[in-house]
Amino acid sequence: MAFEIKVRKTFSASHQLRHASGGCERLHGHNWVCLVYVCGDTLDRNGLLVDFRDIQAALTGVIDELEHTHLNDLAPFRILNPTAENLAKHVFEGVQKGLDENRNNRARVSRVEIFETEDCSAAYFLPQEAASGIAT
Repeated sequence: MAFEIKVRKTFSASHQLRHASGGCERLHGHNWVCLVYVCGDTLDRNGLLVDFRDIQAALTGVIDELEHTHLNDLAPFRILNPTAENLAKHVFEGVQKGLDENRNNRARVSRVEIFETEDCSAAYFLPQEAASGIAT
């Protein structure tokens, strides 16, 4: 990949981890920070990989469903444990779907990192071989 851009968004939500120890099984909340990285090889005629607004719109669509909720009550997390890892994958897939609907085939989401606290994060990312297969 030759180009990478990043968008950051924060949201607040509570969760309870199933089968956890150390207090995380109790209801608690976080001010989550989400970083979305988008990569690609080519720029458009305006010199953009993707307009930041397109990524922000796709990310906002996903985050709005999470904002001020109890994650365990949301469809994907009724079964999946609402961990930072599973949340990163959920955001990754949602933002990629939003970019696909915008018909941008020059770029794709390469990584989503979710910070549960300032010091603790989890990431879901595109394997290197898949990232190199983006249409040019």
